[in-house]
Amino acid sequence: PRSTLFPYTTLFRSGLLPAGHRHADPDPATAALATVELADDVADYHAQAMPLHLSAPVSMMAVFAVTAAVQWPAAVILAAGSLIVPVNMRLAGLLAAEGSQERVTASTRLSAVVLDSFRGMCTLAVLGAEHRRRGQLATAADDLNATTMTVVRRALVSGAVMDVVITFAIAVNATYIGLSLLGYVRIPGAPHLTLATGLLALLLCPMYFAPLRAVAAA
Repeated sequence: PRSTLFPYTTLFRSGLLPAGHRHADPDPATAALATVELADDVADYHAQAMPLHLSAPVSMMAVFAVTAAVQWPAAVILAAGSLIVPVNMRLAGLLAAEGSQERVTASTRLSAVVLDSFRGMCTLAVLGAEHRRRGQLATAADDLNATTMTVVRRALVSGAVMDVVITFAIAVNATYIGLSLLGYVRIPGAPHLTLATGLLALLLCPMYFAPLRAVAAA
C-alpha cells in the first residue's frame, strides 16, 4: 500500500537512494531527517508490515474456510464485512498520508533551521540575530508539533473506522446466530445450527479480523 511505502518514496525523492541511473546529492537537512527517522521506518516495514501483509490473507482464508464449513451464512457476513473495511480504511489512510507528508515537511524545515544555526552561529552572534533565529526555531518546532498532533488525530480516526466496521460485522453475525438459535431466522440450505456450532462461528469472527487489525497497526 502507498502508506507503507511512504519511507521509500521520501528517500527516493530526497536523492538518498538512486532512482534508475540518476544519483542526486541530497541537502544536509533531508539527509539528517532520513538518517534519524526514515531508516527506522524502512527497517520496521521489513520487520513488521511486510510479513503481516503476506500472512494476513492466508490466515483470513483459513478462518473463512472453517467458518464456511461450520455455518456458511456467517461466512457470507464475514466476507461482506471484509469488503467494507478496505474501502473505509483507504479513505482514512489517504487522510493520514496527507498529514504524514506535512509532518515530514515540517521536520525537514526544522532540521534545516537547526543545521543552519549551527553552521552560522558565529555570524549570528556578530550580527546580533540570535533572538530572531530563536524565534525561527520556536516557530519551526511549533509547526512540527502541530503536524505531529494532526497525524495522531487522523491515525485515531483511521483506527476508529476499522473498529466500527469490524464491530458491526461481528454484531450482525451474533444477531444472526442468536436469532437462529431461538428459531426466528431460517435460511434455506443453511446447516442446522446448534449451540456448539453457533459459539464456534461467533468465536471465529474476531479471529477472522485479527490479521486486518495487525496490518493496520503495523
